[in-house]
Parts: sequence; C-alpha cells; structure tokens
Amino acid sequence: MIKITTITLCNGNLVLIFQIFSTKLSLPKFIAISKLLTPDQKSLVDSMGFSHLLDLWCESVPRGISIWLAKHFDVKSRTLILLNGSRIVITPLFVHRVLGIPIGGKAISKRCEDSVKSWICQETKCKGSNPTINELKALFTPQLSGGKFKVVFTLFALSSFLCPTSYGCASPDYYSAIALPDEINGYDWCSVVLDKITQSIEFYQKTQASSSSATLGGCILVLVVCIPQHFF
Repeated sequence: MIKITTITLCNGNLVLIFQIFSTKLSLPKFIAISKLLTPDQKSLVDSMGFSHLLDLWCESVPRGISIWLAKHFDVKSRTLILLNGSRIVITPLFVHRVLGIPIGGKAISKRCEDSVKSWICQETKCKGSNPTINELKALFTPQLSGGKFKVVFTLFALSSFLCPTSYGCASPDYYSAIALPDEINGYDWCSVVLDKITQSIEFYQKTQASSSSATLGGCILVLVVCIPQHFF
C-alpha cells in the first residue's frame, strides 16, 4: 500500500488530503531480470517484439503524479486533460512509441480453454490458480530457453510491468495469446496495454471518491511519459 499526501487549495486555505492506493507495478523487479538475461534469451525477447522493454531504466513512477494523471484522464475518450488546456489522446500508436511493443496484430481473446490454464500452471509450477510475479521471477535461469522462456517472460512482463493486476498474479485474460509461443509477436499488445490502463483508471476513479484507499493498476508509466512533452 502506498500512502500519498496531496495538497489542494480550498477557500484560500491549504488542505492536506491523505490517500492510500495500491499498485503492483514492479519496475525494479522487471529491470533486475532484464539485466540478468543471456544473449540467447535477449534474442528470444527480440523475436517476440519486446526488445525495447529491455532498455527500461526508470525504476519508479512518481506516486503523486500517478494520482493526478488518473484523476485527469477521461476514460471515455481516452484523453489526458492537462491544466494548461492541452488534451492528449492516448492511442495504441502512442503506447507503441513509448514502449516499442507490437502493434496492429491480432486481437487477444480473453476466453481461455481450461487446458491452456492447466498448461500455464504446469509450465510455471505455480502454487495457486495463476502464477505470481515472484513465482515467475524465480523461474529465470540461464538455462531457461525456447518456448518456455517466451511464455515465462511474457507472463512476467505483463504482470510486473505492462498489465499489472491488483492481486500481483498473471492474468488469464492473456493466456490465449501465449498458448503458441512462436506467435506471441503477432498480437496487438499496444491495444492490450491501453485497454488495461483505461479499465484500471476507470475503476480507480469510481472507488477513490468513496474510499480512502484504491487500486491503481495498469502501466501508468505510459501516461507519465506525456509530462516532459507538455506543460501543465
């Protein structure tokens, strides 16, 4: 849980607002694994279209800015509205320019056969119904290779960075796109990331007004990148 203090102006007086929100965005864990990959493993990441993710060096996202962005993001139009009146429409192409992941491929079906779920559990040796971030992290060794490496890396990238869930586990929503490891690069991952950001912010906006704590999921880093390019 992350505790944030924000300051607002109310009738000329400064008012402190204490808010707690949780996030499973785990940039340090993703960066740590990226640094340990062997040349052969990096080649596999490149074959999936995720090689730009290995260049990530930012280990944290400013919490206060994350909250501000979430509150000023219009989920219906997927537009970030800045204080200077600028309006930034977040599109899959914008996500592609920030993250460099595959765009314009096949849409991912969130329907997943039970056999695929069982196969994922078997491949990752998870103790629960879905592998956790830490369980996936523990699977990375220099010997991890081939299709199994592609499965583990994609699940780890999704759960720790691209589409983190509130419960810190890989989401079965994406299992259908991982069932055939050699076809992972053929899906529209940019739209997947944007959909997750939008859904997460919509949930946050609905819950934060009535609760002192809320969950802010998704790859909020994509929105933070907007800040250096536009003035408040």
